[in-house]
Amino acid sequence: QAEDGIRDIGVTGVQTCALPIYKYFIEAELPGVKQSDLELKLDNNILVIKGKTEESKESKERNYFMRERYYGSFQRSLTLPNNINENDITANFKDGILNIEITKKLENSTKNIEVKTQ
Repeated sequence: QAEDGIRDIGVTGVQTCALPIYKYFIEAELPGVKQSDLELKLDNNILVIKGKTEESKESKERNYFMRERYYGSFQRSLTLPNNINENDITANFKDGILNIEITKKLENSTKNIEVKTQ
């Protein structure tokens, strides 16, 4: 093991690194959803992802005209751990993929309580 914390695993160009994790990562595939139809909320450590889809198809042929419309909505609720920093959450949406990064709280919330005699 190298002194910088990076360990060579015997394959050229591939290394692993043991670093503490300071963030949670959530990825959701949302094909056909527009960013304007997407809503994220956090309430009491429950992350809610809501969205809707609308699609319309038209086909004009010589003997007929066909129009189809598809509508749908979805909602997913995820219970997050208690050690999240509610003020440091980012979300990015590109090509139907929603990526959410949630930073963990760095301080330890465990408190020692002194027991006194009476």
